[in-house]
Amino acid sequence: AREALAFLARCRSYGQPGEEWLSEIWAGKKDDLVVVTLDTGIPVRIGDGRLTEKKIRAIRSVLERLEPKDDVPVLVVAGYPHQVNVKTGEEREAS
Repeated sequence: AREALAFLARCRSYGQPGEEWLSEIWAGKKDDLVVVTLDTGIPVRIGDGRLTEKKIRAIRSVLERLEPKDDVPVLVVAGYPHQVNVKTGEEREAS
């Protein structure tokens, strides 16, 4: 839960308050936070939550361009350095 709170504080300090774009944060395992978007319900795996402002802006940009379809599950993975990956269908099930 501390990682989740720290992530929300970081978002707020970057001018990206979580209440504007997030509906849930799943903090089941250490260093494996998953947030769920407010508008589309897309899960975003953010790792330990220690993301830079640039990375959070990149996530938001990717999310704005995604058009999820009901029959194709989507997972956005942002825990990798310098990249944001979008996984769909079977790729998502393997994650």
